[in-house]
Amino acid sequence: MESLISIIGCCMLSFLYIILYTILMRLKDTKFIKKYYTYIWAVLILIIALIYPDSLLRKISIEFFYNKKIIIEILKIAVFACVLGYVSGYKTVNKRDDFDFCIIFPVFEEILFRGVILFILVNVGLLNDKYAVVLSALLFGVMHFQYFGLKKESIRYVVFAFIGGYFFANIVLITQSILPSIFLHMVFNISAIGFSRYRIKKSSM
Repeated sequence: MESLISIIGCCMLSFLYIILYTILMRLKDTKFIKKYYTYIWAVLILIIALIYPDSLLRKISIEFFYNKKIIIEILKIAVFACVLGYVSGYKTVNKRDDFDFCIIFPVFEEILFRGVILFILVNVGLLNDKYAVVLSALLFGVMHFQYFGLKKESIRYVVFAFIGGYFFANIVLITQSILPSIFLHMVFNISAIGFSRYRIKKSSM
């Protein structure tokens, strides 16, 4: 029963962005919420990660820096992340949204998914590490529907998120740190925006 509750809790945490937004939009003054909602969501994730005793945010490790093999693996995944960014189809919107996409979302999605949700699933008892990685990646992928809506084109983003989530979760379990996954997530998002701007610039010539 406790394991089932934990898994349901992970599902709810995955959709925290839309759940919190739906609740807050019932308030009378929503102008401030609409403008700063992403940051309100980020602060809540920070609180959750600091409260959860097994959160990697509470025990950040940099020991992987001294392991040459791990660093090489991280760099290999970074190259792969750039390739995914190139074919992802993400489009630049405006400077503020691009900042959120390249900095805020990589940091706080990693804190939530790899720092909290992954370790809830690892510790739940029903799943071994391999299945915890797959389930956390699946939740991370499906979660992207809340950003892009239930549209056919969103499936592409969900698939790319699942692939990224799988590699990010594995590297977190290997390093016992969310720092590499934050770095890799940023590489993917920044490259996606960079290639998007390049295409826009090229088409306008």
